[in-house]
Amino acid sequence: MRKIIVILVACIFIIGCDRTLNTEKIASNYTIQAELDTTNLSLSCNMNVEWYNNSDSEIFEIPFMLQLDSAKSLVQNVSINAQDVDFRYVSKDTCGFDGFILELAKPVKPLKTIEIHIDFKTKTNEFFRERMLFYSEDFPSIEHFDKGRFNKNYQVHSNYQVKISYPSKFNIATTGFIENRDTVNQNVVINASAKSVPSYGFILLKDIVLKEDYSSGVLIRSFYFEDDATWGKKLLEYSKNIIEFYKD
Repeated sequence: MRKIIVILVACIFIIGCDRTLNTEKIASNYTIQAELDTTNLSLSCNMNVEWYNNSDSEIFEIPFMLQLDSAKSLVQNVSINAQDVDFRYVSKDTCGFDGFILELAKPVKPLKTIEIHIDFKTKTNEFFRERMLFYSEDFPSIEHFDKGRFNKNYQVHSNYQVKISYPSKFNIATTGFIENRDTVNQNVVINASAKSVPSYGFILLKDIVLKEDYSSGVLIRSFYFEDDATWGKKLLEYSKNIIEFYKD
């Protein structure tokens, strides 16, 4: 598998694969479409989640976690197998985690797969820093599930297929791999995929420089601003040295 390391001056993303991971433990497959609203720097999203009840128990509630607070993502509509379902917001004070819980009128039967559809928007981006927009904590995800129980304290790996639309004045750094990229009018549309990752996110950047190089067959991508070119190039060289050191 080709691996990509994406380097930013302020942030470093290492995107790889846990070779010891049992793929049977991957709980969900997420398909997301997200479009940037340039007026308030928020995202309009719809998400489809394939979730498998791998237990011998009926499941009446499905918890979704948000990495910030329960108002970070503004949920509009939720359905399971094309049937609307109710949900309630929860917080660390009430349930030990921030997010929302789907309340199912009919339980998910043992060893059955369901498709969950969620329409939601994010709040105005609070992490705008001049030329950078962070969307790394905006996508809800289902808690770890094993032996009929959800557990917020365990990490769960899932697969993501994501389509993102954003203005062409930005470049993008994303979890996983960009499969294709098209320009439509003044917008760029990308399709990205990420396999067996604990969460998904991306960053939009303006006035950015991209340099690429290889080390031991690994493609390294360094994104940096022109006025930070010295550090951007140094980080690229550091990454090449680290990969060489650990290649065996």
